[in-house]
Amino acid sequence: MFAEFERNIHARVDRGEPVAGEALTKIYCDILKRYHGAAEGVVGIDEKYCVEWENIPHFYNPFYVYQYATSIAASSLFAQKVASGEPGALKRYLDLLRAGGSDDPYALVKTAGVDLATPAPYQALVAQMNKIMDEIEAILAKPK
Repeated sequence: MFAEFERNIHARVDRGEPVAGEALTKIYCDILKRYHGAAEGVVGIDEKYCVEWENIPHFYNPFYVYQYATSIAASSLFAQKVASGEPGALKRYLDLLRAGGSDDPYALVKTAGVDLATPAPYQALVAQMNKIMDEIEAILAKPK
């Protein structure tokens, strides 16, 4: 939801459109209601929540929200490599953690063995989610 809001705002700026507070509130409110199923009666959204965007620090750092998604994808592949016993995977991962913010995050992650510009980390994330969904479906399929 936050990523969609952020993407929408940046797209408006790229098109030269104004992004004053009133417009941001409407964009956020529409997204908030859609994600929470307001039209379907799932969750009612009080209008006072529509200005919530003003107090979320993520939006004051460009594409901060996307960093969550990419780090989750990278972590899935790191976990897969470490769990499978890939030689050097654990050391590379620990070296990445030790590196902290000493370089560009993309470069640090790539040096540690995960290239976010390739499909591999995203495929690892999808595989992990599929495994979890399979487990949930198996639990639900058990006779009660």
